[in-house]
Amino acid sequence: MDGISGTIIIILGIVLTILGLVLGFFGWRVWPSMMALLGALIGGLLGYIIGINLFNEWYIALILSIILSVIFSMIFGYLVEMGLAFILGLMGFVPIYLSVGGTTGIVLGAIVLAIIFAVAYYFIEEVISLATALIGGVMIAGGLWLLGAAPGLYIGIGLLVFILGAVFQLFTLRKHRMPSQRMPSY
Repeated sequence: MDGISGTIIIILGIVLTILGLVLGFFGWRVWPSMMALLGALIGGLLGYIIGINLFNEWYIALILSIILSVIFSMIFGYLVEMGLAFILGLMGFVPIYLSVGGTTGIVLGAIVLAIIFAVAYYFIEEVISLATALIGGVMIAGGLWLLGAAPGLYIGIGLLVFILGAVFQLFTLRKHRMPSQRMPSY
């Protein structure tokens, strides 16, 4: 961080701290926007890799990158739960494929991907709540670290935001899912 000015580091620390609080406690409400952005990044990267390897021209790779970026952003934005479950499944596929390799690695990885996808999709709201609380806690810890807080302080506050944020989100999620207790009006 030698080339970065102190003002930029302070601003970045404040932004990370604020975003961490929002994500830690209200993550499941802002999750669709984050997934659309992640989908755009994955689609753009995938489009560029496919384009450069198939056509060996940077401008075709760029065009394909933009097209897949828009498509993946729409898919991940509108099908948030499926996008997250797919990412979790992909996290199971990659180590299997890398360790086994070849066709066997692809088949075994696809089986693991399908199993993880199914389980994650079934428990998706809980997964989103825990994941956003964890990310929020890490962001706050990073923001406080940039602001010069002591290690015990930023680690403790990050853990506290993770735990309280997860409890808060799971409680409000359960409350949100409960059927109304009101008597029907006739």
